[in-house]
Amino acid sequence: MCCVIWNSHCGRMGVGGRGWSVIDILVMGRKMEAVIQYLSVDEAMEIHSSLVARYGGQDGVRDPGLLESLLYRPQTGHYRDVAEMAAALYEAVLVNRPFREGNRRSAFFLADVFLRMNGWQLKTDRAEVDTFLERLEKRGLVRYEYLLPGIRNAIRPQKPDFVIY
Repeated sequence: MCCVIWNSHCGRMGVGGRGWSVIDILVMGRKMEAVIQYLSVDEAMEIHSSLVARYGGQDGVRDPGLLESLLYRPQTGHYRDVAEMAAALYEAVLVNRPFREGNRRSAFFLADVFLRMNGWQLKTDRAEVDTFLERLEKRGLVRYEYLLPGIRNAIRPQKPDFVIY
């Protein structure tokens, strides 16, 4: 059983302004620290460009300042775990639409890459995600509290690339 207790430090480091924070977690009754990595603006723009190149649409950011602000949202210390942080990022991109086109697709992939950077991944069918989001959009419910349960149900621990014996 693992649960996050609090966000103890937020800061900036690394190439391209990648963010990080140290969070205190409780694992099997012992308090431990975990480092959470965040996407940089450059990484988000590269992910979006790759998606546009593959699936089509107009590349580019509508408002670079808005994109940077959205990427900071999971770093506020308000969220208890990576699922909540991913849901916050997902909602921020879906609602605020920082890219010229492809915001729904980019929101999904940015949340998934964020999770993968931190040892988790979304395990879901892309068609299921589209259907889920269309239902929320039609009812005007594209909000954090409605996205979070879907993300919690779809995330799985990422399998390591290798094991050292």
